[in-house]
Amino acid sequence: MMEVFAIGIGGALLGCGVGVGLGLLMDLRSARAWIGLILVLSAFVLVVTSSSSLLFWCVPVLAVAFGITVTLVEAHTRRGDPLLAGESFARRVALILFHAKELKAAAKIEREYQLH
Repeated sequence: MMEVFAIGIGGALLGCGVGVGLGLLMDLRSARAWIGLILVLSAFVLVVTSSSSLLFWCVPVLAVAFGITVTLVEAHTRRGDPLLAGESFARRVALILFHAKELKAAAKIEREYQLH
């Protein structure tokens, strides 16, 4: 089994799989999800550091897969957000990628306005 990961494509597949899994775990906002995220990431680091050939492919692929997954999950989660009502999925993804701070600030102002 480890022979697959000794080649570059195996390391890329491992990094991609772990990155997507961790990105999906980020959507769960519970203590269990964070503990699971830390455990999976720790196991990944142990496996990757045991083989120096894996390190080259796994880490960048993991980072890209993690970032893409977190962005897509956030866009899907915010489909009912009043600030993004009527926006297409692609537009929500673009807004989250390029204007995340502004969206959070506007959501905070919206919540405060609704409380008063």
